[in-house]
Amino acid sequence: MFATTFKQLLGRAALALSLVLSANAAMADVMLTVKVNTASFGTDGYLDFQFNGAGMGEPVATATMSQLNGFDMSQFSPMGDVTQIGNDFKFVNTAGLNDLLYAATFGGMFSFNLTFAGDAIDTATSRFSVQAMDSLGNPVGSLADTVLLTLDWTKIDPNAAAGVVGNVLDDSASVTDAPSAAVPEPSSIAMAMLGLGMLGFVRRKRA
Repeated sequence: MFATTFKQLLGRAALALSLVLSANAAMADVMLTVKVNTASFGTDGYLDFQFNGAGMGEPVATATMSQLNGFDMSQFSPMGDVTQIGNDFKFVNTAGLNDLLYAATFGGMFSFNLTFAGDAIDTATSRFSVQAMDSLGNPVGSLADTVLLTLDWTKIDPNAAAGVVGNVLDDSASVTDAPSAAVPEPSSIAMAMLGLGMLGFVRRKRA
């Protein structure tokens, strides 16, 4: 009986360890909310999303657009290493052009969450950019350029974790941290699972 209980306790400890490891992995990702207000852009044109490496041997990284609001999913045209997964789009920073073109009807707000994941080094940058243009490829509204913002997935410090360096180039665009549910500390998860295991052990011994 003790051997069975001990095996169950070990199983719970293994589960706690896996939760700790998965929580650490999740914390390595960075999720942002990107918004583009197209009220001043005219009637129609394109929003263009890209995620490309610098061609300097940077590690594999991804940028995933999710929770898209204001978009008509039938108007997207992915090119390069861009994959549609349900209503999400996953970019990989391959050497080629990784582009997601959206045929937009301007006038409203477009928003999405953007999650960066993967390794990064301090000598190279993988850049996610958002551009807006009319049907001829020219800047729209009062824009001096088609680029609204850039988000660089990189390491500023070689000893630090990867992070995002943002550059918002037009007032029509904004970037904020995405709201997320509170994630328990890994140590708290481990202690809770250990406590449950010990409680089960004591109850079985009393029985």
